[in-house]
Amino acid sequence: KSMTIMRILIIGGGYSGACFAIQALARTGYPMTPAGSGTAAYRPAPQSINLQITIIEPRDALGRGLAYSSEDSDHRINAPSFGHMALAGDIAHFHEWFVQSGGLQRDPGAEAGGLLFPRRIEFGNYLESLLAGPLANGTIRHLRDRAEAIVDDAGALTVRTTGGSVIPADRIVIATGHLPAAIPGFVSPTAAANPRFISSPWNAEALSRVATNARVLILGSGLTAADVIASLRRNGHQGSMRVVSRRGLRPQALPPPSDTPPLPIWQRLQQPIPEFLCPAADAASGNSRFTVRGLLRALRIRIAERAGAGISWHEAFDDLRDALYRIWPKLSAAEQRRFHRHLRPWYDSYRYRMPPQTGATLAAAEASGQLVFEAAQVVSIGADALTAGIQAQISSRGGGPIRDERFDAVVNCTGPGRSIAGVDPFIDSLLNSGLTRPHASGVGLDVDPNLIPYGLNGQRHTGIRIIGPQTAGAFGDPIGAVFICAQIDRMIDHFLTAGAKD
Repeated sequence: KSMTIMRILIIGGGYSGACFAIQALARTGYPMTPAGSGTAAYRPAPQSINLQITIIEPRDALGRGLAYSSEDSDHRINAPSFGHMALAGDIAHFHEWFVQSGGLQRDPGAEAGGLLFPRRIEFGNYLESLLAGPLANGTIRHLRDRAEAIVDDAGALTVRTTGGSVIPADRIVIATGHLPAAIPGFVSPTAAANPRFISSPWNAEALSRVATNARVLILGSGLTAADVIASLRRNGHQGSMRVVSRRGLRPQALPPPSDTPPLPIWQRLQQPIPEFLCPAADAASGNSRFTVRGLLRALRIRIAERAGAGISWHEAFDDLRDALYRIWPKLSAAEQRRFHRHLRPWYDSYRYRMPPQTGATLAAAEASGQLVFEAAQVVSIGADALTAGIQAQISSRGGGPIRDERFDAVVNCTGPGRSIAGVDPFIDSLLNSGLTRPHASGVGLDVDPNLIPYGLNGQRHTGIRIIGPQTAGAFGDPIGAVFICAQIDRMIDHFLTAGAKD
């Protein structure tokens, strides 16, 4: 039987791109065993395809991206080791690799409550080790460059890079991850240029330069802010830390231990939409569309019912979270925009939870009075000179006078901006060429159920796929390792069985 050759070009070599390459190779029978590990290889029924994979990624290592390249010892994965994977359905693979490779000796603090929460760099090491064999034998080629544009010449696809390469491909996978962090509009150009304003919370060198007695303002109160607080505390920070967000929300803790262990998250993602959410569909319209108001009402009722039985809110919320990729496409674009406008911050606060170690650090800082979370609006942030402190005008939520305050350092943890255009030159090139279009929800790029992008005029470009966070407009929450892994698993067979080159 002849072997079909498929040239795959993956743009972006962080978790999404690495996971796609790992799953594609595993589907074709490649033994995906981490280097130096005794864990079992994942080998599903192979397909008769010979993959030639090129990954365009400027970083030196693949699989790390922004999330898993941090060397900070206090940056941990925010779900147990069994919830992180790259091989579809193999929920123990990373856990076993970590234990067998001496992870607990490297990091005894990983254990909490009988579960393991390794440092993020450990998961990056795991992904890198999975890719070591294919890289060594040439199955995967890592091109340290940046994609500039995709050219579709009557179906013949090529990618131009900023380094001048022109690479032909049978299939292109866009796995660029999150957009860069956006500087809020209320920050003046002078303040943004001030070294006391840390525009990227992942800049470990800038955080290390914050004086231990500095008065620190943190913009945004999600998991990134929690990581920044943990880093500052480990650096011996003694000064005050103020976390300001419009609603005063914060990351939640993981669910308490239960007598009945929940289903592993991978299995939960395979379940149909829970029955308690089905009444949220708008029956009066005569179709199966859902409404944001109906979903919120159904969730609140479920939480109240379960609370009566002594069950925490986590179970009901997680039922919604794990079915969201099925529910979200049934919301109209207007309902999706309504969710982003009114409920997204609340959803994110309950969706993204701290590992116990980080939670303990924040609790200690709050108990001592060093750390304060405040619901407030930052009106402006300015600076008189590069070496001077930062001036902030802050108004408490609900009104009240605007306060003028001075800080020694400001850390931007507000996350990526909402606008898809004007941030990443490569994404701009896709939009300008008509190969893709923004999603009608106002978030991310528009794709079909198989992650094929819709072009400017509604045509689909079947040689291209978009995976990961850039598909949040179409699926609501394709963010986090297990959710991206599951998204790839749902589309990989369709990807591999159509349009290969003999």
